[in-house]
Amino acid sequence: WKDGVLEAEFTPCADVTILSNASYGWSIRREEETGDLATSFKLEIPRVLENPAAYKYLRIQLRDEKGKYAWSMPVFLQ
Repeated sequence: WKDGVLEAEFTPCADVTILSNASYGWSIRREEETGDLATSFKLEIPRVLENPAAYKYLRIQLRDEKGKYAWSMPVFLQ
């Protein structure tokens, strides 16, 4: 997390989900349409959030091609 951009690199996975604090229930999901597995993610937070100040943290959830999940530690925005 730097200058309003959340960026991550990880082992190959089938999809990436970005979750926020539960009271707002915001999430986005990126699935590879080409069949290739994702190995990185970059999201410019101010462009996708209506009220960036309302979000306390983001967490990355990864799912591999076998259906197993991994989660990042929370990235606190404030």
